[in-house]
Formats: sequence, C-alpha cells, structure tokens
Amino acid sequence: MYKFKYLLIALLALSFLGCEKENVNGPHKIHYDRDMCAECKMVISDRNYAVQIVNPLKNKAYNFDDIGCAIIWMDQNSEEWLDTAPMYIADQKTSELIPSREVYWAKGFTTPMDFGFAAFKVKPEGKTYDFIEVYQDVITSKNAKKVMKCGGDMKCGAGKCGGK
Repeated sequence: MYKFKYLLIALLALSFLGCEKENVNGPHKIHYDRDMCAECKMVISDRNYAVQIVNPLKNKAYNFDDIGCAIIWMDQNSEEWLDTAPMYIADQKTSELIPSREVYWAKGFTTPMDFGFAAFKVKPEGKTYDFIEVYQDVITSKNAKKVMKCGGDMKCGAGKCGGK
C-alpha cells in the first residue's frame, strides 16, 4: 500500500515537470501553420514576417502575420500596457524573433498582407526606415483603409464592402 502511494506521488510530481512554462523573458513560441493572426485571423505561415506583441501584465502573446496587421491592431486597441509591451519581429533573413528596437526596416517586399515592410537584424543596403515611419505608412496606406473598412476580417475582398 505504501509503495503505491509513493509511486502515485512520484508520477504526479513528474507530470508537473512536463508542463511547458510560458516564456517570461523574450518572445513566446509561434506555432507556424497553426497560430492565427490576432488581427486578420489568417494562419501565420511565413516565418520571415511574423510579429509578436507580449502583454507584460498577463504574459500573453499576440501573434501577427505581417507588421501591418500588428500596427492596425495596436491602433484599434488602446490598452495602457501597449506602451510598455515588448514587441518582437522576425528577421527577414533568419526568421529569428528579435526585439523591435533592434531591427532595421526596408520596404518593397511581398509580405503576407502586402504591406511591404521587412525587418532586418543587420542593416540592409539601401534606404531603411524607423518604426514611426513604418507605422505612419501603414496607417495611411490603402491596404490599412481597406482592412479597417472590412472590419479586419479580410473576407470581403477589394471593392465588395467599400474597400479599394
């Protein structure tokens, strides 16, 4: 009887060790081809353009398939924690999630939602942009206006609900 109790306690203890702990420092794991974009609800499959914002109060990660979706989501959600939230961007070359303050932005890429911006850990050749310029470009772009008119679900397509 005592052996059974000790065995049960040992198995219970081992089961707790197997639980995956959420990452407190740094980006959370993105499950590509399964996790959905918090803004457009598309499956995140392109590892070179993923974005993640972590709520520092709840340690909850919000994943996005394109920087444009992340910016629109940030613009529509005026949570106080967004000012201090860590943001991680996938490096276009290595797919590594890096802190947003450490990236260089370049324009002219075919991105999942066609906002055209890619992030680089190492400064690329040509013109680069800072996050404020990327933010302003996305908010004023035709794509952002289309997404906002469509309610963010991207189901209606261009011209069907007033989006151009």
